[in-house]
Amino acid sequence: MTSSNETGTVTQGHVTKPDPLAVAEHQRDRAIEAHDRAMHRVAQLESELQDAKKRHRTHVANLIAAKVIEMESLVEALRPFAQAWLYRQPSFASSGKAYERRLERALGGFYSMSSFEPDGERFVLTGHHLRDCHEALALVEGNPLEQMVRPILDHYRALHDGLSDMIEDGRLTESDVPDDYHWLVEKMTALAGMDPS
Repeated sequence: MTSSNETGTVTQGHVTKPDPLAVAEHQRDRAIEAHDRAMHRVAQLESELQDAKKRHRTHVANLIAAKVIEMESLVEALRPFAQAWLYRQPSFASSGKAYERRLERALGGFYSMSSFEPDGERFVLTGHHLRDCHEALALVEGNPLEQMVRPILDHYRALHDGLSDMIEDGRLTESDVPDDYHWLVEKMTALAGMDPS
């Protein structure tokens, strides 16, 4: 006597044999489930990668903007002292020992201030400080890094203005980029607030 039960086995007498078709279907179902899980994980990883890329781009943009602001603040702090050296330095028309004497006087101290502490040190501003500021400013304004950052900032400003116009005119809406629209608006607003211009 032969019968088939719900587990997919065939009973023939006292010998139970698996149904080959049921086994194949079961293996197929398990393979499909494994494939679906793998594809779901791939989708998760791709999403995480995109999020990481967005965070990285934002981090780099923030660093560039912060460094530009910091550099410009330092430059503006140095500028009056650097300009003071231009007025204080001796004329190169002087020759030999006359120039050396005038340079020595120009490098000397010309302003002093005592600390408010009882045993505080006395600070003396000298021509050396002014000349150092002038040389530092010359290095910064001729720095290849700054020359590289400024065009990037100019391109960013053009991109920001273009995107802002597209959003305000309705040419770029949330339906166009549903996954990134709010992130784009948020980051544009944040970067605009850090723009030194």
